Amino acid sequence: QMLPDRDGSDAGPAAAVRDAERLVQVEMADVTAEMTRPCDTDERVEVGAVDVDLAAGVVHRALKERTGLLTIIVPRHPDRSDAIEAALTAKGLKVARRTRRDPLTPDVDIFLGDTIGEMGLYLRLTEVAFVGRSLFAEGGQNPLEPAMLGCAILSGGNVQNFRETYQTLAKNGSAKIVRDVEMLAKGVNYLLANDDMRRSMIDAGLETVQEMRGALSATMKGLEPYINPLVVKARLNPPTDN
Repeated sequence: QMLPDRDGSDAGPAAAVRDAERLVQVEMADVTAEMTRPCDTDERVEVGAVDVDLAAGVVHRALKERTGLLTIIVPRHPDRSDAIEAALTAKGLKVARRTRRDPLTPDVDIFLGDTIGEMGLYLRLTEVAFVGRSLFAEGGQNPLEPAMLGCAILSGGNVQNFRETYQTLAKNGSAKIVRDVEMLAKGVNYLLANDDMRRSMIDAGLETVQEMRGALSATMKGLEPYINPLVVKARLNPPTDN
């Protein structure tokens, strides 16, 4: 759940995200995904000083037998990839890594995107993206890139750093908020099984990004009369070294 600031000034965005969460609950209330294994929301592992959340691994194990799922994990910090791989392998999951150029054979469970600058590649390999740092961590991550590249977006509720963006995406139907790992698994299963809903979310995301681009262009155009004189003045009066 989104927590408002102490002064209550974020009540509007917080309410919007809570509304989006209720929408997810309604849409997924009749989705009784028969998990191959129960989801354990507390399943984590300590690897040295790294606390690795195995949410993606839990969801993967719950769904692969039904869907033939390949799960892509892109760590925020690629230098933690060894620890993440060890944690997933300890849970019986087979991991392929981008840096090793491992083949993606049918028995691979997790494709670990342990590189920098290739997020676009990974997003183009899927139509459903869970945007991290939003279930166990705080702040969230920017959902616009997955929306722009044609993904239906799922996220936890801790998206304090991108409140307005998530508010817009949730309002337009391109992002859904999940409470926990079990709801995440049901959400992924629901979207994989329902082409119309998945496509609707993807289309809504693309339209939302386009609208936001249009709003930015209009803002920049409105500022031109004020910006251009400043640019000219700066060129006519370059700074001098003292």
